[in-house]
Parts: sequence; C-alpha cells; structure tokens
Amino acid sequence: MPHPPRLAAALVLAWLLAPAPGAADGLQRHGDWLMGCTDTGRCTLVGLPMAAPGTTRLALRIEVAATANAAVAIEAIPLDDRPLPDGGVSVGPFPPDAPAPRHILPRSRGSLPDDWAAAWLAQLLRGDPLAASPPVRLPDPAGFRAAWMALMRARLPAPQALAMHAPHPRNRLAPAIEALPPAPLPGSPCAGALRQFDLPGGGRLWSIACAGARLHWFGAPPGGQPAPLALPDGDRPARAAGTEGLAASVFDFDFGVLRAQDHPAGREDCGTIRAWAWDGAGWFLLARREMPVCAGLDTSAWVATHGAP
Repeated sequence: MPHPPRLAAALVLAWLLAPAPGAADGLQRHGDWLMGCTDTGRCTLVGLPMAAPGTTRLALRIEVAATANAAVAIEAIPLDDRPLPDGGVSVGPFPPDAPAPRHILPRSRGSLPDDWAAAWLAQLLRGDPLAASPPVRLPDPAGFRAAWMALMRARLPAPQALAMHAPHPRNRLAPAIEALPPAPLPGSPCAGALRQFDLPGGGRLWSIACAGARLHWFGAPPGGQPAPLALPDGDRPARAAGTEGLAASVFDFDFGVLRAQDHPAGREDCGTIRAWAWDGAGWFLLARREMPVCAGLDTSAWVATHGAP
C-alpha cells in the first residue's frame, strides 16, 4: 500500500499536470486564499488568516514551479510582527514516521520538507483545518480547493510549452548611462528636476519630478522623438507613466530596469510592484508581484502575476 505522503504527492502531481485551457495573468481571491500565475506557468497561493485581536497569525505560501515535475514548496510565515509562542508552533498533520513534530521558530519563515508539504496539501484539499499547538490562527481551508482548481486551470497545459518562449529577457538586459547634463525635453509636463539616460541601441529615457512623489517618464526609441511612456502591463491596460506618472519609481541604470511600487499611503506591505526592462528596441514588462491585503508580508512573499519568459 503506498505511503500516505507519497500517495498525496502523486495525487497533487496528477492534478497539476492535468490538461488546462491555458495560463492566466492576474490575481484571484477565494476566501483566505490569494492565487496568481505568471505566463511561464509558475503559480503562487498565499493563505492569509483574518485578523483577530490578540491572536498570532501564520500565513501559508505555496509555490508551484514551472517545471516538468511541477515541484511544490510550502512556507509558513508569521504575520503582524507578532512572535510565535515560545518554543515555536507545531502544525499537523504529521507523517506517521516523523521523529518529532515540525516546529516553526518565532519570527521566522520556515520551509516544509516534501513529505510534509504533501501531507498539508492533502489535508487542505479535503477541507480539513490544520491543527496547531499551541493554538495560532491559520488560513481557513474553506476556499483552498477553489483556489487550487483555479491554479490548475491557469497553469500552462504542458511543461514543454515553456520551450516555445523566447530566451529569458534577463539575458538581454544591459546597463544605461546617465547623460549629464540632460538634454532639453520638449513637452515636459512641468519644470521639475530632469534626468536623462542613454539606453543601449540608441534609445533614451527621461524622468521628471513634478509635484508629489510620482515621477513622470518620457522615452524616445532609437532615432525617434521624446514622448510620454505608456508601459505594458501584461493583459491589462498600459500604465501611463508619462502623463500620469509612476509612484515610488526608480530607474536602475546598471541593469536597464525601471521599477515602480503602487501601495496605500503609509504602507509598504501591500500593493503592486512592477519592473520593466529595455531590450534595445522597446520596453517590456519583466515582472509583477501583487498583495492586496496589508498584513506585514515581505514583498518576496507576494503573489507573482507576471514573469517574462
């Protein structure tokens, strides 16, 4: 008879590799669970338990790799900067042959071994809550199955489809050079501080600091004239980086990457982070991460909803 964790892992793998209609480019919410996939087939589930006064919360982050074996990784993340009880927290179910319960240390992110991850997934898919000792607040399993089915539908139907994509754009990134002093910018939206960057291949980029914390971005293709930038955003409308500006934006000219973070006033633990790269002819969306819930999660734990191939 198959070992229970191996059986659970086989079941999960079979579901992951089942035919699916195609990849999605966005964020979904099912109860306590947020789900998103990139266009390369990497998917993320983040379970965020609802806040309760005086209660320690533990988030679960599940990532499914865009690989042939659809590797699954699970992390447990304390929220709200609240320490876990002394000695850590044991969360079940546990493999029957485990020598001791798994402990998540205070204020730490803990990754689970493969057999533990399979057991946790099987429990969540059955709709059974995970038990914690001493008690902490964990994501409600009620929405997990719907989120998991959405993940299955969104993931690429076959790993070999990844080979159809172009080489990874990071292989094409190249540094830019800041032009000092900057050339005049016709059509500048204000008289704010101006910076100019000469891009590989003859393109140019300008940033203009107008009122507030937003920078306005203008660009010119090789041999072209300056114009307000409209930056691609996957399957969503382009970002009006020139006319409306970008909040908390900066150009990393060492790598030719423009980054911006939209977040609620006074909070940096939620919002949307985007990165665009220049490939010598134009701008493309390199990456996007999202977190609509302000719960103290580091940006590395947010849901990735776009990743250029």
